[in-house]
Parts: sequence; structure tokens; C-alpha cells
Amino acid sequence: RHTPRMLALAAARLEDNRRGLRDWFLEQAIEEANHDVFCVKDIRHLGLDPQTVLSRKPLSGAWGLITQNYFMATYGRAEGILGVASLTEGLGASLAGTMADMLTDKNGWPSNATTFLRSHSGFDAQHLEDCKRAINTLIETDEELEAVIHGRRMTIIFYAQMFSDVLNHPVQTEAERLAV
Repeated sequence: RHTPRMLALAAARLEDNRRGLRDWFLEQAIEEANHDVFCVKDIRHLGLDPQTVLSRKPLSGAWGLITQNYFMATYGRAEGILGVASLTEGLGASLAGTMADMLTDKNGWPSNATTFLRSHSGFDAQHLEDCKRAINTLIETDEELEAVIHGRRMTIIFYAQMFSDVLNHPVQTEAERLAV
């Protein structure tokens, strides 16, 4: 739910001499709009209350991703967002479908609780190609390229932390919490 806002903020900051990058951010903001609805449906199909889950404060990995993106969009180098996008789209394209299969086949999740992952395994392959084109055509200086690389590196760290957070803070259903 943060991605479209962050991309629009980054676009708003760019001067007229960066119209190509500004347009790319705006196109991506529109493309990413309402993807969080897939997550809400998946949470509901897991038997959890989406409002309860979404009202929790983000753990450190998610917090790092969110704050990093808003920082780059508003104060830092907006070009760094291309590094974030290249990594996240690449992960989605290469791993999301496999992860969805693993969750349903090996962990017993209902297939309708993996729609975010399944849809993104397809969407993200094209988004990754779009991102590569943007980096190759819209990044103009070594400083901008370094911002892309830094955004990518930090995203790897925050994603690793998110997986650690999930393993160390499992979500429980209300019934499981009451049984404890």
C-alpha cells in the first residue's frame, strides 16, 4: 500500500529535465496501485482479520524497506528506487510462484491465500524487464548508478531481515492466541 504513494512522491520531486524518470515513476505508481488488496484477501483466506494484521506496527525488515523508500522519494536520491524495484521485481519473478506452491503443497495453505504471490510471479517478470530498461536508459551519471546500487544492496538486507522477522514472530489466529 506504500509503493504507489512513494513512487508518486519521487516523481513529484523530479525536475523537468528528468521527465523520463518522472514518467516512469508515475507509470509504476499506477501499475502498483491496489496490489495490497491481494494481500488483504490472502490474509482473510488464512482465517485472520486483515484490519488486525495491518494495524500492527511493521517489524524491522518491513520498517527498513518502507522508510528507505520514503527517504529516497522525499530527501535522498530518487534514482535509488530503481535499485529497490530491480531487486523486488526480480525476487517476485523468480521466487513468488515457487513460494506459493510450497505454502500450499507443503504447508497446507489454501490456494486462495497465495494470490499475491501467484499474481506477482507473472507481473514481476515484465516489471523486471521494464526496470532494466529504465536503468539502462534513464540513469545518466555515476552518482545516479551508485544510488541504484545502494538501493538494491539495502533492499537485500531489509528483505533478509523480513524473512528473519517472519520466522521469529509467527502470526497466530485468534483461536491459537486464546488457546495459549
